[in-house]
Amino acid sequence: MGYTMILKGKLEKLPMPPSVNQCYATVGRRRVSSSSLRKFKTETVMWAVFNRPHLVEVRKDIEESFKGKKVYLKFLFRFSDKKLFTKKDKIPKKIDVSNRIKPAEDMVCELLGFDDRYVFKVQAEKVQGTEEGFDVYIYLYE
Repeated sequence: MGYTMILKGKLEKLPMPPSVNQCYATVGRRRVSSSSLRKFKTETVMWAVFNRPHLVEVRKDIEESFKGKKVYLKFLFRFSDKKLFTKKDKIPKKIDVSNRIKPAEDMVCELLGFDDRYVFKVQAEKVQGTEEGFDVYIYLYE
C-alpha cells in the first residue's frame, strides 16, 4: 500500500530543544517548565521573528492543502564534533536524539498552526554541523 508524500516546507536552523528529561521541574506537587524549556521557547520566538516571511509562506502552503492529510516530520538535529565524539578515540558520545523530538515537534506544530495529533510519522537523525540546532522537513500525505 503506497502513498505519496508531498514536501510542504522546510524550517532551518531552529534552536536546539532541550532533552525531554530537561523540560520540566517539580515544584512541590506541580510540574513547571524548566529554565531550559523557557529558554528554548524564547529562542524559537526570536527565530520566528527573524524568519517571519519564510514561516508565513510555509504556513500558508500547509493551510491550503491540509484538509484530511496526515503530517510527517523529518528532523535533522545538528551537533558539533565536540558534542558528538570523544576527543581522543572519536567514539560517539551518548546523545539520545529521540529525547529531543517531543519539544521540537510541539514547537514546530505551534509555529505552523496545527495540532500535533495530525503528526502520524516522525523521523529523527543526528548530524554533524558547525552550529547546534535543528532543521525540519514537513510533508503531507493521505
